[in-house]
Amino acid sequence: MVPRHGDTPPRAERGAALVEFALVSIVLYLLLAGTIEFGRLMFDANALQDVARLTARELALAPVSAGATFEYALTCDPARDANCLVDLRSRVFDPACLVVDLNDPAVSQDADGYFAAMPVVNRALRTLMITEPQRPNILRYAGALMTDESGAACSAIGPNGQASPTGLTVGIPLIEGRDPTGAETIRLRGIDTPELGRPGARAAAIRLAELLRAGPVTIVPRAEDVYGRTVADVYVAGRNVADVLRREGFGKPRGR
Repeated sequence: MVPRHGDTPPRAERGAALVEFALVSIVLYLLLAGTIEFGRLMFDANALQDVARLTARELALAPVSAGATFEYALTCDPARDANCLVDLRSRVFDPACLVVDLNDPAVSQDADGYFAAMPVVNRALRTLMITEPQRPNILRYAGALMTDESGAACSAIGPNGQASPTGLTVGIPLIEGRDPTGAETIRLRGIDTPELGRPGARAAAIRLAELLRAGPVTIVPRAEDVYGRTVADVYVAGRNVADVLRREGFGKPRGR
């Protein structure tokens, strides 16, 4: 049987249909991605509200002295301080539990059991914790990943014991001041680069931007200069940014 002319659409019409489908599919994919991201945003917002309510309830029920500050109540040790009535660090919230090494034997053998032994607020924050491709074994709360020099370990004691200190913590920046543009200035410790408008300043700024885009950034505040700027050690993928800039000739060591 010989097919009649017109049984199949012309080649030009078939090509036009593919182009139309490609254009429409881009819009559909963008709508789908936006819906997923909005849903995740709403989930995170609701989870944070639940954590805030849980924290307020636990603190209201805890036997804390009327004149105690929140910081004091979370850091005091009842075994050493008579004014400290309860160990809120192991009961309500422990900053050392914001970063968890999934490869630690105390965690890897029974992760659910380990998290069940955490303080109540840290337990509730588990759904908001993230991992990064650069550190797939580190589960942490979102924020600035910083070096923890205190050596404190998470107070949770799971079925397989207590995990070792990770040497890391999560810092949520407390901004005390900004410039007219709304930016906070952080000065690198250990190097002096040319001021804006001076020879070499632009090249140093470009190289600094390249370094900061090279991997996860860790900021360790150290001091505050006379202008009120934070002086900090900044690490990118484990490398000290000031050391890299100094080795490449963009500045000279400062006398600190």
